[in-house]
Amino acid sequence: MPAAFHPDHLRLSLLPLTARQPLSVEAQDYQRFYGLNLSVHSWLGGFQAAGFDLVGQAWLPDQPTATLFLLHGYYDHMGLYRHVIEWALKQGFAVISCDLPGHGLSSGERASISDFAVYQQVLEALFEQVRTLQLPRPWHLCGQSTGGAIAVDHLLHQGARSPIDGQVILLAPLVRPCSWRWWYLGWPSSAVPRCSASADKALFALYFRFG
Repeated sequence: MPAAFHPDHLRLSLLPLTARQPLSVEAQDYQRFYGLNLSVHSWLGGFQAAGFDLVGQAWLPDQPTATLFLLHGYYDHMGLYRHVIEWALKQGFAVISCDLPGHGLSSGERASISDFAVYQQVLEALFEQVRTLQLPRPWHLCGQSTGGAIAVDHLLHQGARSPIDGQVILLAPLVRPCSWRWWYLGWPSSAVPRCSASADKALFALYFRFG
């Protein structure tokens, strides 16, 4: 079934995400196409980061008790994460997400980025949107694939300065063990170090690097 919306036209029609713009007919068509027309208050809006015009989206249950930041993977976009959004809403979480540069409704060369550090600017801008919207704490962070790598990068560089004061959920994150080549030599599973939930930043950084 062909989409009843044009990504560039929809992006250009949006007010800032913090304006909580009521859904236009085209925005409703977008949500309906991806099954994101859930039975909660939601809206789309724009914001800028790293020279890109980005599109974000928020879903709010009646009385949210926390906020979940959702970061999608490479060649993905917000529209593919209905199952995660529905799960979070059932937990009572407000959900906020955005299409990364070059993905979905956001501007930029398709599926391309000049520097991975750009994603940190996007995440910081998304944090600022939520501060302005005054969405509830704790703040949880969920990332899949590239989104997981963005989350890890944020935690490694921000540490205790991170505004994330809830849980971090990594879904198939784009990382690899620093000694991953040992797997080809049959490194026994008993030799693989395991990090506890209280593992500190230095230990985490020791065993994971971006792939």
